[in-house]
Amino acid sequence: MQLLNKVVLDQEDLVAFNITSKEKTKVYFDVTTYDLRKNTGIERVVKELLTKLESCLPKSYIVIPVIVDIENKTLCRARRVGYDWFAGEKLELTKNSFFLGACLNPFLTKVMKEVRESGCKSLIILYDLVYIKYPETMVSRNFSNILIKWLRCISDYSTGVVAISKTVRDEYLQWLEQEKVNNRPLVDYFYLGCDFLNSNGKEINLPTEINLKRLNLLSVSTIEPRKDYPLLINSFRSALKKGFKANLFIVGRKGWGSDLDYLLKNTPFIYWFENSSDSILSGLYRVADVFVSSSIYEGFGLPLLEASHYKLPLLLRNIPVYKELAENQALYFTNENDLTEIFLRIGSEDCYLKSNELQLTSWLEATMKIADLIVKIEEDTN
Repeated sequence: MQLLNKVVLDQEDLVAFNITSKEKTKVYFDVTTYDLRKNTGIERVVKELLTKLESCLPKSYIVIPVIVDIENKTLCRARRVGYDWFAGEKLELTKNSFFLGACLNPFLTKVMKEVRESGCKSLIILYDLVYIKYPETMVSRNFSNILIKWLRCISDYSTGVVAISKTVRDEYLQWLEQEKVNNRPLVDYFYLGCDFLNSNGKEINLPTEINLKRLNLLSVSTIEPRKDYPLLINSFRSALKKGFKANLFIVGRKGWGSDLDYLLKNTPFIYWFENSSDSILSGLYRVADVFVSSSIYEGFGLPLLEASHYKLPLLLRNIPVYKELAENQALYFTNENDLTEIFLRIGSEDCYLKSNELQLTSWLEATMKIADLIVKIEEDTN
């Protein structure tokens, strides 16, 4: 007679094992605008949450990628072919399902009412309110209006909204008050994860004309209007004329409205790494002496946390989210003259800059926060 091995299950395993007659709670994870070719910005957030979320949830949950079928105005299972997503079969939304909007997806305006009316709970990640705070930095007024319509939609129909910083949460709460939104969702915030590049990597091969004995400044971001590179480059140019001896390394792909090519003309000691790999970025963090960001507005500030990990002193635009994240661990500037004066000051031999490491969150911790909110919303609304 064949003997059966005795299997000992812990309590959570037993609960999952006994879910035979009832379905697991389906977490429909929106990937409509997730570009698999990219690994920065929102795409990085979506990738990390999608790969980690199911393991952070109770075993009675299952995560399923979904996509908005724009033509039919419905949610469908997402089918991946190479780097692209396609709509599969239509979803049957029920009270035993949950929708997570981690992408910035304007097409949600076509389906969120259906999600709400089906009894399916939902949580939407809010990255920033730049289209309200600084619409002039957007690609067009029309695109700003599209995102405002999206914001109104998720405010009316979602169960919860989670911002990526306390600053964005407070801005959103203020907007809800101003707009007199009746159906207020649960509002919370979390911090994005920051699992760092290997700081013990190989030396990188920089252009031979770069003299690393000069002070090395580093700025990391997509090149677009709200990053305000004209302020940074003009300040750097003014400081050079007054004897400032430094290099400026700029890392970031060209976004919309970029005039960086024009700004770089006739300005020496500026080096733009447009398509850098993780190893190049890690190498630049290692050789840099100071990190600088001139952004007009941000919802978070992942590069400054990366810079802090590499023990770089921080020169930051005086904006709310930077003050939230860095507090008194940075030098702040408000305009071109401020930054020029700081450059000249740090270029002097008797200037000492602090390089304290900021408080950081791992991607696992960030995903756990999202998982906890999903469970909380489920429990509070059942």
